Amino acid sequence: MADASRSLADRVKAIIAEAFAVKPDQLHDHEQLAALGADSLDVLEAVMDIEMEFAIAIDDDALERFVTVGDVVACVERALKDNTAQAEPRPEVG
Repeated sequence: MADASRSLADRVKAIIAEAFAVKPDQLHDHEQLAALGADSLDVLEAVMDIEMEFAIAIDDDALERFVTVGDVVACVERALKDNTAQAEPRPEVG
């Protein structure tokens, strides 16, 4: 699972790097988005690209809490986990 998580993080970072016009190797989980020169429009563009890449939806409340690259990666991981949980059949009751 760690390899899959690393791959996911790398994919998210590649999208962020492209949206912010920085090199992917400059991005670390603790890196603040504002320090990369990103404004709210840059973040929105990256999030839209991430949503399309992973077929997820990121709500506006989560968007406002993005401070670091790691925040974005963690949000994508949660969204993918939630989508998987919702896609699983529910147990029959009764």
